[in-house]
Order: sequence, then structure tokens, then C-alpha cells
Amino acid sequence: MNILAIYIRKYLQKNKISTILSTLSLMCASIFFYIVVCLSINTIIGLRDFTINSFGNYHAVFENVNDDFIRSLQLHGQIDKVNIVEFKNQIYLDNFQSIEKESFYLLGIDNKTFDELGLRIYEGRFPKNNHEILISNSSLDDSFLNLDIGEQIELKQETYEIVGITTNIHFEDNQNYYTILSLKENIGTKNAYLQFKNQKDISYFTNKIANDFKGEYESFRVNDYYSYSSTQDVNRFFLFFVVFIVCLLITFFFMNVSLIRNCFKNSYANREKHLAILKTVGVTQAQCKTMILYEGVILLLFSLPLGCLFGFVSYEILRTVLNELLRSISVHTFIIGNEYKWILLLFTVLYVSGLSFICINRSNSKIVKQNVSLTLQSTKEPLALMEPRPSVHILPIHSLIS
Repeated sequence: MNILAIYIRKYLQKNKISTILSTLSLMCASIFFYIVVCLSINTIIGLRDFTINSFGNYHAVFENVNDDFIRSLQLHGQIDKVNIVEFKNQIYLDNFQSIEKESFYLLGIDNKTFDELGLRIYEGRFPKNNHEILISNSSLDDSFLNLDIGEQIELKQETYEIVGITTNIHFEDNQNYYTILSLKENIGTKNAYLQFKNQKDISYFTNKIANDFKGEYESFRVNDYYSYSSTQDVNRFFLFFVVFIVCLLITFFFMNVSLIRNCFKNSYANREKHLAILKTVGVTQAQCKTMILYEGVILLLFSLPLGCLFGFVSYEILRTVLNELLRSISVHTFIIGNEYKWILLLFTVLYVSGLSFICINRSNSKIVKQNVSLTLQSTKEPLALMEPRPSVHILPIHSLIS
């Protein structure tokens, strides 16, 4: 088998064009598969997060609650999460002029609550102490304030440093103020944002809690997002979008299958007469099949890592460009992420490898069915294995006479 392995390596070296085309085919299959799958899955995830972030990741909110009521909510069997947001102080700035609203409200929140409520940092980081704040992007867009990350602002005789900008603070919805977020200090009034375990009974349990705990809160409301998201038009849109993504994946799947199949099909077709010649000198069918497998493994070991590497880098570049494009058109809360990137990378390796071995097995089945006599009698010439023979120049007769 060592001689046959040397033969395969020599064949791949001598037929550089065929080897390069096969390698590029497998690389392209890996790159495109990883990019399309990652982009499709993360677009669906991004659309889901965009909807949640636009309306708030909570089912109901009870405003101005006391600590006893919060403990009761945390022990309630139908409530999954209770997130507390402090309303510390309302701030009016003399130099603040807004198109829509007249003041800021300083809120206290911790990192866990920030994430669970579906809030997102557009730029910067989360505060680390009580003198660092996040400011809403809408307050900068709608006002004449010229603030940026790293700048300091004095509020109620306290100096705060801006460390980040948020994009989707739904506390501002239908309110006459913008929000500034700092760390929770347990000094202000508290609002409890609830997530129920069963989304179908949101209204029922919210009203039941409101009736059972009268006097322990100021007001309550149900998040309108869930009634909005259950409408027929929104469901049709999500269904259409998912169907579109699935059809795109199926179409690309067949294109990818064709690319890999043609790679190994053409490789066998170019080797058909070589294999027939080898059979005439005593090479068995098992050895011929092993040769085809060995050649496929060599191509995979070289092209698959490169394809995955280029696919990984290309997706990160594409994702960055698309997110910057979305930001440039003021779509800040829709972000294409990189969820499941390592799982999808492993899936890409398994998919391309598995499909390649299936195609190699089909080529091996043709070896078994190969008719050596008919193959040798065909006019098709095999690709050259050895160095090309020097061309012979025929001189004209009159030159020989002279």
C-alpha cells in the first residue's frame, strides 16, 4: 500500500490544476455552509431579541412596591423572575432642551436585572459604582445635549461619569422623562417587573395578584407586547420569515451537495483509466477503493481546516459590516450575534466530512462495477502522471535537402 500511497501523492502533485480545483470546491463548501447557517440562525435569534428588547422582556409591572410585597412575589408559584428597578430621583436640567420630554429620571439597577429585562448597551460598559451612569441614546438624539462616554455631568450636586449608552430603555415609553441608569442602592421607590412561568395566564395571574395585595403597590400594568405579538399579522410575519429562512437553507443545502459531489465525481472520472490500468497489473479492487479514500482524506485534511478558518473569519467580518449598516440606519436594537458559533463550526466539519465520505463511497461503488476492457478501449486519455513528453518538431523537406 505504500507504493499506492506514493502514487496518490505524486498524482496530486503532478495534476496541480485538478487538485487545486478540488481543494477550492471543498473550501468553498465549508465557507458558504458555515456563513449561511450562522447568518440564518443568528438572524432568527436577533429578530426574536429585537422584538423582546423593543417592548421589554417582562410580562407585568407593579409600581412603587414595598419589600414585603417583593418577598411575596418571589415566593409566588406562578412567577418565574422578579426584577426590581429603583426610581431614585427626577432631575431637571437648566440647559436641557428636548423636543419631546423635559427631564431625566435616575434609576438604580443591577447587571442581572439589566440583562433579564432585555436591555442592551449600544456603546461602552455597565457601571461599576454609584457614580457611573448609563444614558439613553434617545435622550441624546432628541435633545441638544452634547454628551459622550467618559464625560462627567453634575446631577443634584452629585458628579457622575458617563460610561455607556443604552438603546432600548422601555421605561421611557409613554413617559415625560428620559432615563439615566446607575447601580441599585435601595434608597428610592421600587418597581417590580415580573416574568410568569406560563405566558398564557399573564392577565389572569396579574389581576389576581393585584386583588390579593391591594395597598402594597401604587399601580400595575400588563406588558402590551404579548398581546401585540399574539396578533394574526405578527404571527404571519414570523411564520413567513422562518419559512423563508428554511427554504433558503434547503436551496443552499442542495447547492452545497452538488458542489461536493461534483468534486469527487470529477476526481474519479479523471482517474477511471488509471484505475483500469492498475487493475491489469494486479491491483485489487480493495486497494483501488483504499486509494480513492486516501486521496479524499488528503483533500479533506488540507481544505476543511482552511475552509472553516476562512468561514469563521468571513462571518465575523460580514456580521460586523451588517451590524454597522443597521446602526447607520438607526436600527440599534436589532443585532446579528454570534450565538452557537462553535457548535455550528463543529456541525460544518461533520457535515462536509460526512457528505464527502458519502461521495467517496459512491465513487468506490463505481470501481466495483468498472469494466476494465471497456475502459481501456475508450478513447478518453487519463490525466498525465509523469512529466509531459517533449514536443517533436518536424522540419520541412526543403530544409533537409539544403
